[in-house]
Amino acid sequence: MSGVKIYISDKNSSRTSANSAAIITSRIDEKARIDEKRALCDNCVNVINAKEAMASNPLRPKVIELYKTLLYLGKEYPMGADYFRTKLKGAFMKNKDVSDPKEIEMLIERGNYVVKELEALYMLRKYRTLKKRYYDKKEPS
Repeated sequence: MSGVKIYISDKNSSRTSANSAAIITSRIDEKARIDEKRALCDNCVNVINAKEAMASNPLRPKVIELYKTLLYLGKEYPMGADYFRTKLKGAFMKNKDVSDPKEIEMLIERGNYVVKELEALYMLRKYRTLKKRYYDKKEPS
């Protein structure tokens, strides 16, 4: 407590001791506030360190890109976009704790396979629609 000021005066000794008690109390309160701010900053640092740890994973952008691609392709899913989105989120959340890079790569490859299958499904649907539109008309005999 180097910031504590104590005043000694002969005339107003009771008043001076009251002032010094108030000054001591305010310094203690100030120190408590500083300790609280430090604790809060430590929590902020922990959150930042967690974000840096997540960002340091080189496969994270690939996973996010895969998720966005699947979300985009899910807009035209035959059972509906909401159904697809819930299933997609469930699949990604099921594997959120995987930390082995080889296993993450394997899961990314599986996701890319699903992307190709969805694209094939949509192309087949378009082909069938075009075929019905132009070639399935029965000619009059």
